[in-house]
Amino acid sequence: MNNQEELNQMNHLMIDSMILIIACLFLTEQIQKNNRAVFIHNDIELPISRVLVMQALKINIKSMLINQLGEEKGLNRTYAMFSKIYQHGKTTMELTLEGRTLLTRLFEQLAEKNADKLVPTTH
Repeated sequence: MNNQEELNQMNHLMIDSMILIIACLFLTEQIQKNNRAVFIHNDIELPISRVLVMQALKINIKSMLINQLGEEKGLNRTYAMFSKIYQHGKTTMELTLEGRTLLTRLFEQLAEKNADKLVPTTH
């Protein structure tokens, strides 16, 4: 294995760790907001889990950037993007406004794409 391959492997691990943190933060926010693990958009409830959020980030951001830019540049761009999604607050980590907006848009699209398979909310 050459140096670049080793660096790429380490970058994959760092990014996957970031994805786990981001997924946990987003899931925590949705549970606090909706009293359960769902994302609600236009009265459609999308059940979410840590694994679902992680897969959405891996497929829609990490994999897309690697496919578009190549592994080295794609990993660097992914790391830069994910670095802006969360921050250390006074006592805990939290999503940034940019991160919350990105995740909200991602899950709005997912909810809209699957609206016919999801349960409408009842008030």
